[in-house]
Amino acid sequence: MPDRPSDKDDFSKKYPFRKYKTPVPEEELGDMHLATENYSVALEYFEKALNKIHKNPSPADLIRLYLKISDCYRKKGLLDEAWTFLKSAQTHCDESDRIAAGSIASRAGIILYDRGDVKKALKEGCKAYKLLRDTSEHHEVAHAQLLIANCYARLGQNNEAEQYFLDALSSYRRIGDHVGESYVMNNLGLFHKNACRWGRALDYLNKANELGKSLGLTVHRVRVLLNLGIVHFKKRDFIEAQSDFVLAKKMARRSGDEMKYVRSNLMLGRVQAVLGNYPAAERHLLEARVLAERRGYAREIALADEYIGDLIMSKGGVDEAMENYSTALIEAKRISPRGDIVAEVLRRVVDVYLAKKIYGEAIAVGNNAVDVINENGELHELGFVQRSMGLAYFGLHDVDRALDLLQKSSITFKSLNNKYEANVSMLRTAEVLYQSGSKEALVKARKIAGEASSFFEESEEFGDLAEGHFLLSKIQKELGSRDESLLHIFEAQRLAEDLKLKNLKRKIKRLRRSLEEDLASHSKDKAVEEAPISLETIITDESEFKLFIGESLEELMGKLSDGHCFIALFGKDGPGRVVTIARHNISDSSSNKIARWFLEHGLAEVGDKFLVTDTPHDRRIAEIREQLPEEGMPVYFQVLGMDRASPLGVIFYQSIAPVGNTVPQLAKEIDLISTYAGFFGFLIRSNLTNASNAQTSSKKESLLDAFHKVITRNDAMLRVLGLAEKVAGSDATVLLMGETGTGKSLIARAIHNLSPRRNAKFVHVNCAALPESILESELFGHVKGSFTGAVVDKKGLLAEADGGTIFLDEIGKTSLPLQGKLLQFLDTRQVRPVGSNEYFEVDVRLIFASKVDLLGLCKEGRMLEDFYYRVNDFPLRVPPLRERVEDIHVLAEYYLKRFNKELGKGIRGFSDEALSILTSYNWPGNVRELEKLVKRAVILASDGGLISADDVSFDTLNGNAIGKARVKGLAGRMKDLEKRIISESLIRNGWNKSIASKELGISYPTLLKKIKEYDLTKGY
Repeated sequence: MPDRPSDKDDFSKKYPFRKYKTPVPEEELGDMHLATENYSVALEYFEKALNKIHKNPSPADLIRLYLKISDCYRKKGLLDEAWTFLKSAQTHCDESDRIAAGSIASRAGIILYDRGDVKKALKEGCKAYKLLRDTSEHHEVAHAQLLIANCYARLGQNNEAEQYFLDALSSYRRIGDHVGESYVMNNLGLFHKNACRWGRALDYLNKANELGKSLGLTVHRVRVLLNLGIVHFKKRDFIEAQSDFVLAKKMARRSGDEMKYVRSNLMLGRVQAVLGNYPAAERHLLEARVLAERRGYAREIALADEYIGDLIMSKGGVDEAMENYSTALIEAKRISPRGDIVAEVLRRVVDVYLAKKIYGEAIAVGNNAVDVINENGELHELGFVQRSMGLAYFGLHDVDRALDLLQKSSITFKSLNNKYEANVSMLRTAEVLYQSGSKEALVKARKIAGEASSFFEESEEFGDLAEGHFLLSKIQKELGSRDESLLHIFEAQRLAEDLKLKNLKRKIKRLRRSLEEDLASHSKDKAVEEAPISLETIITDESEFKLFIGESLEELMGKLSDGHCFIALFGKDGPGRVVTIARHNISDSSSNKIARWFLEHGLAEVGDKFLVTDTPHDRRIAEIREQLPEEGMPVYFQVLGMDRASPLGVIFYQSIAPVGNTVPQLAKEIDLISTYAGFFGFLIRSNLTNASNAQTSSKKESLLDAFHKVITRNDAMLRVLGLAEKVAGSDATVLLMGETGTGKSLIARAIHNLSPRRNAKFVHVNCAALPESILESELFGHVKGSFTGAVVDKKGLLAEADGGTIFLDEIGKTSLPLQGKLLQFLDTRQVRPVGSNEYFEVDVRLIFASKVDLLGLCKEGRMLEDFYYRVNDFPLRVPPLRERVEDIHVLAEYYLKRFNKELGKGIRGFSDEALSILTSYNWPGNVRELEKLVKRAVILASDGGLISADDVSFDTLNGNAIGKARVKGLAGRMKDLEKRIISESLIRNGWNKSIASKELGISYPTLLKKIKEYDLTKGY
């Protein structure tokens, strides 16, 4: 949007091509109004001045007034009238008057530019610059430089454009023209906007706006506000963009600038369309189209047709959108056959063919668009074209080319600092990988979709986040991670309902039904193999078991912010025997009746997970409606494990009545209940096994004890334990990822103890503790004489663990040759000892662990990619202690009790300051470091007293950081307290920021600011 500044100096500087002569008073008044951008009033005075000198005018007087009148009309957006008076000035111009001819050429170039004839505008600009550059008229020279810069920018010749912009800026600064300086800054902002350099664009535009405001340049500020709005629009800050465009439209109407009024309407139409306000969008765009056609604004006509096409496309009118795009393309090619609008429209035509599944045409038009983009430098459009072409190739089943183009699209957007579109391309990549169906592709898809979804959540792009969760749910379902799939589908449904995404809700409903069927069949396959035993044995011989279940249920209800809940077990020694072992806010009588009804009817009718939201009218629960503790609130049942075809028990939950206008957060509640239900089911099955073992005098290790060693209240850790229990029954290879000291070996042993292999050996090998040559021999064995010192045959650990489990810790430390041998073993299940030519089969289950990013090792060439995907069969990430902040106090108390007993001391607990230090520490050594720290503190503390801050002695390596924590003043401690309170609220509410902000009594933006300030992340 180029323009020449309206100088506020003496009028002889503005029109210097004649010898100064005192103008008539009317002209002086017109000059005053022109300088203040009051163009309509200025026109009246200039026309009066023209009539006054009409009897005896000189050519110079006529040229001067004609140019002033032309300037007024042009600034009002009336280009035809401006051109007419410019031509009148030209008829009175002597060719020898270089200054007058140059000034007329400069103005002609601006009018041609505004009409969209950029090449002719450039020709006039160069003519003006050639005529003026050797004169002393620096203002006119700067105006010509600015025009040339804008023409080069529009034609995609960016190097030339930037050079002329900087030359113009220097010219204005040299003569102290702040108005001109502001105009160039606006144009530089526009230039950087077109190159997608958003930060630099905003910097220049904000400076231009502030300078224009201080100088009172109303019309100029309209232009700047339009450009600011466009940058905010590109950055997806739609509310800020709308504010800019509304203000620009208001100011354009007030100043009578019809062209800027049209442009404001165009951009408001785009914003309203993105925000889903289609009627308002249509109103703005049609008003802009009519006015643009009336005034002959060629560029604006093309843009109006393009944006109307976008609006129609968003409403599903593919053929009608194509008509608008075709019209826009014709108009755009008239302006510049290889210009920016042509690139924009061609990209949209590709999307139309893609929507119509005419993939060949989409690719052909896409290649044409790429050629145009390479010529004009409109790189922002390149990423869109690459993405659409990638999807078109996928439609033709060319997966490799599809993935290549989608990856290029993401890289293009990242290079342009467009993180949003880069992540959209990543999500499309994940969709293609998901559709390809292989295990390796699904694992990659899960990682890519997870990263994209994390970005969408952080950026609050909730529509894309819903799509991300939906895709992740499908991926997890295919990978067999049904619980994880259900968690994602709950979140996708919550977002889809909030955003009223009807199509997505329909797809979610279909996927959810399919997933529920899978879950039901999956639970039947996981029956406990031991013989049925008496219910009395389960609950009377294990009073500690009942107590633990009750405490865990209370903890669950605390995280759910109350409700009504019970856990009931179903017995085998009598028909319909039901016993409630834990309950909260519900009577024993009601819980038993509801549980008995579920045992008799619920499982057969609805499966192992049963949600009813319309409790007053749903006929399925008519028999128990009177027993429900809360009228009209949703109820949820979930089976707690199966014994062959019969449920072992059930957990029941009903939400409490909402306070005020709030509604129950069903997705979050069911998510949390499902997590705990998996853990409760595991405990019940373990207890059944232990009771059976006691009856048969089995000597094997208690399965319940296996996970009792993992002390946690953290949702993420509980989810890991639940998934570990699920995978234990299969022979799937498990990869445990987590930092040192997080408990990977405990989980590995628990998986073994819960598996059918539990009576065989569990072998633990630390791969980092042995040299490569010895490690190979240890794993595969060797024959006598195979190397120096091999004096006898040695059986390898893989063979030693035959029938059992081998746990290979620090697998990332192994060499590439050893990884190759392990990969071969995973494929063949055959072992060849070192020095032998014979293979023999070994039946062993493998569990791997690593504290480093194995995929990163693949990229660095330190791990075989095939080996990575083979060991990554069922990955489990064990969270570090710093992400389990609620566990620190519990673990510290556990170790305190243990070391009190071991050391014969009677320490009563921890001081508040000591606990504050523990919870604010980063724990690089995790639980192992906490264990050693508590032991040192017990030794140092006075018997019978509390462990104080002085007794908390960290390792020297990390001592400096915590030393600073001890000397924090009041402000520092207040921040620690605030951080802990915010963290606990987020964890308690499942990281639902909206609920957490209400609970904390702060605004949503303030909470986001605090999360960023304290670097809080999920699981913290």
